[in-house]
Amino acid sequence: MDAAKLTAFVAVAERRSFSSASADLELSQSTVSTRVRELERELGQALFVRTSRRVTLTAAGTAALPMARSALAHMRSLSEVVDEVAGLHRGTVRLGIIAGAAHEDLPELLARFSTSHPDIELTITSAPSADLERALEQGELDIGYLVTAEPSPLFRHWTHDPLCAVALPPNSRGQVPISTLLGKRLIVLDSGASARSKLERVARGAGIRLTIGAQVADPALALDLGAHDLGYPIMPRAVSPPGSPVLVDRQGAPITVSAGLAAQTQHQSPAAELLLDTLKDLVPDEPR
Repeated sequence: MDAAKLTAFVAVAERRSFSSASADLELSQSTVSTRVRELERELGQALFVRTSRRVTLTAAGTAALPMARSALAHMRSLSEVVDEVAGLHRGTVRLGIIAGAAHEDLPELLARFSTSHPDIELTITSAPSADLERALEQGELDIGYLVTAEPSPLFRHWTHDPLCAVALPPNSRGQVPISTLLGKRLIVLDSGASARSKLERVARGAGIRLTIGAQVADPALALDLGAHDLGYPIMPRAVSPPGSPVLVDRQGAPITVSAGLAAQTQHQSPAAELLLDTLKDLVPDEPR
């Protein structure tokens, strides 16, 4: 069992197609098929059900897929650790960023990292926080910049991020009391961004019934709906327009979620650690 066979298996499983996997891997379809058959022979189990129309995983294939992904990640880490001992910095780092992230320093830090480490390939994915957290747990990402209702156990660096009431007029302190939301049609991000659950919890404690007019996954869509007078977006500052007023509870304290840099809990590569060190200033650490 080697990396080539595992890579072929994972590619076919993810694309549900031998031809698509072959194109992704830049190999002939016969080569990919041979590698998968050899892996099945070694395991003594069929990994796919093959028909003329589609390819689906067997029960054994479904069970093997996360282990295969993990094994490939460990192999990459081993190679990078050996390079690190030799004083080399190379490899691939897979970074996930919450959809709509508005941190103005992020592009500059990523550009600086790429310039300083030209032999490290950086791949970037944008998705809702829940999807990023799931991808980290499954070994599909190395680092994620995400927002959660409470600090995630995957966080390596994190800070409190206040919810902002976009387009609502602030009080004399530049804040929007939660009582202001009474009777207002609100636009919230779905549970993947964690803002709604935290907002509703605080509102219940204040005896306020919220009117949720729209629940969307994309911060840009929330802002667009708000611009067309379809409601008032309530969003974490990490994805809000600069200068948006902060939402506060009955005591005047900001209502916050947690924004941070999350990472795989095991087998983090030296290249990923370098990127974490570069990005850590985005989120000044809070006490646990």
